[in-house]
Amino acid sequence: MLKKNWKQITIYTVFFILLLLSSMLFFGNNIDLLWNYGYSNAISKGEIIYRDFNVVLFPFYPIFMSLFLHIYNNILTMNIINSIYILISVILITKLLGEKGYLFMIILLLFPVFSYATYNSFLFFLLILLIYLEKKDFKNKDYIIGLIISIAFLTKQSVGIFFIIPSLFNIKNINIKKRIIGFIIPLLLTFIYLLITKSLYSFIDICILGLFDFTENTKGFNPTIILFMIILLITVYFIIKKKKNEYIYILMFYSIFFPIFNISHLLSVLIPFIYIIIDQLPDKKIINYKLFSIMMSLVIFVVIFGSLIPNKFNYPNSINKYNLLMISKEKEDYYKEVSKYMKSNDVYIYDYDAIMFRTINNQDISYKDYPITGNIGYNGSKKIVNLIKKNKDKKFLIRTDKGIKTAIEKGHTQLDKKGYYYIINNAKKIGKVSSFDIYSFE
Repeated sequence: MLKKNWKQITIYTVFFILLLLSSMLFFGNNIDLLWNYGYSNAISKGEIIYRDFNVVLFPFYPIFMSLFLHIYNNILTMNIINSIYILISVILITKLLGEKGYLFMIILLLFPVFSYATYNSFLFFLLILLIYLEKKDFKNKDYIIGLIISIAFLTKQSVGIFFIIPSLFNIKNINIKKRIIGFIIPLLLTFIYLLITKSLYSFIDICILGLFDFTENTKGFNPTIILFMIILLITVYFIIKKKKNEYIYILMFYSIFFPIFNISHLLSVLIPFIYIIIDQLPDKKIINYKLFSIMMSLVIFVVIFGSLIPNKFNYPNSINKYNLLMISKEKEDYYKEVSKYMKSNDVYIYDYDAIMFRTINNQDISYKDYPITGNIGYNGSKKIVNLIKKNKDKKFLIRTDKGIKTAIEKGHTQLDKKGYYYIINNAKKIGKVSSFDIYSFE
């Protein structure tokens, strides 16, 4: 028995290490990780979400993760916590699917979208936890399930709302009153928090009213929608054929794909979909699932890591709060050059990386650091332009290369189009720092 447990502990430990190392292989292309850390870092410093800075997320996840930054404020701290609850998810999956569940370790390393600390990976953990708990019978089960669904709602409202549907399917064997009570308690605490911090109005404006123009800059056909529809139809087929409530939970989780149709959100849908596919494998061993899973996980990691060897990087790097990530030398020089310029100049960065630069320089973040359509409340474009007008005494850092202009014109970026062209058309280019052009209204 002890030998068997040690084998499992060894497998889980290796997977955890590989997952954490995967999260460290970061070269500046996971913008959601940068933003999520920026929000939690700001909260840990005493800034008030919605009142002091804008974020379209509901408040649970950034506040929850900010607690761990009081222990050690570094982006790697969030990835460690993330790796812990993803590991717990894998352990629960192996209990749900048996030994074939170990195959899921391969999937999580092959598509490492959940190795980074974002609300998507946290919601995946809540999904697996709900599926597991629904199959168990224990005291206060309905209170706890209601509580978890509420936390999902307070992380991403659409997913939480849709989770309510499968939670009520087995209506004869559940206590709806207890589930409602469990659901309401976190909502009341959040409402009280918003009242005390005087951020309720800003919360409503940003997270509810702002959604009306959230996709203003992301129009046009997107091929990821076709792939999503294929996954959706196959899932519905298995729901009809197998009649498993857990598949309905997974179907509801797919709401995470909206309203931004991109590869990251598609992969967030694909991974739980693969849970359904693995569940179709015969329970009878075809291969040694444990050995195959750990060997393939190691192979995948070695291949990914090996592909990065040609990139030159220092470890640890010299970037404040990001020094424990493996950032390429080119990226490191970019962050250092722009950060140095910010220390000697009062700047307004009109770019996705604005929050990261504020964080590196230990500066507070504010509404002007997140110029994303739909993330600043109702009629957001007008608010962004007004913010620019109020900050005309600052130097503006903005990218004007062909790539970003094309993305803005075709709606392939969330950067607000009106704010972007207000700067370009009304300010004067006075210089350049790294990949940014420097504009001034003076």
